[in-house]
Amino acid sequence: MTSNKLPRPWKERAHQPEKKAGGHRYWTTKRDGEVRLRQDDSFPYETPLTVHDMVMGTATKYANYIALGSKHRHGWHLLTYIELYEECRRAAKAFLQIRGCLKHLKAIVQYKEKIQSQLRNLYSWRAFLELGDSIPDDVLNQVIDSQKPNQCCALIYRLVATGPPKAIMLSHDNITWTTWATAQSLPYKHPPEGQEVLVSYLPLSYMAAQIFDMWVTISVAGALYFAQPGALKVSGAPRLPGWAAGAWRVADEGPGP
Repeated sequence: MTSNKLPRPWKERAHQPEKKAGGHRYWTTKRDGEVRLRQDDSFPYETPLTVHDMVMGTATKYANYIALGSKHRHGWHLLTYIELYEECRRAAKAFLQIRGCLKHLKAIVQYKEKIQSQLRNLYSWRAFLELGDSIPDDVLNQVIDSQKPNQCCALIYRLVATGPPKAIMLSHDNITWTTWATAQSLPYKHPPEGQEVLVSYLPLSYMAAQIFDMWVTISVAGALYFAQPGALKVSGAPRLPGWAAGAWRVADEGPGP
């Protein structure tokens, strides 16, 4: 992907950083609202970033390093960081293509195996990506450029014992700062000194798993491999993991027979 198609990083887009934005509260219940970022001299912080900027920074700096590995029927499918970034852009454009189709359910995407029955709004992963081929890069870049570190990035549903799940909004800065702080506390290597190899086996809907498995790995340009369903190991992985994060109950029970 040529550099003229890439959106500018947030620090270049912003006329004034979100630092000490006194006009906002520390919390909001509006999905398009903005929050005040916790930045002062007594609190360690990095320049506020969006998640996109964090991913793009790694993809630009470590373009040809392995980013993700997942096992398909015929072996391991590997993506480099630049391939991952381009795949994310294709998926984002596909979402832009279908966002006005339905008010609630947009589509069902089957990311593995072949589609057995042709149904409306049922896509294979490849067919879903092709939906965005007609969306110009400028349209996607406008959406990316509109993002701010102090706005909602992810909506996490927390399961509770009774009643419906509770939704929690997390800002870009919440995710990128937590990622930065976590990575600083771990003895992870960075390319070209070395590349960390990690394994993911917990659902990424868990925010702790998402931070450790995905965002921290991306921030240090590590290689992340996804375990097979129901397995606590990466069977036949090209490289063995150096680190794995998970619930203490899993470690206590062990991998089983």
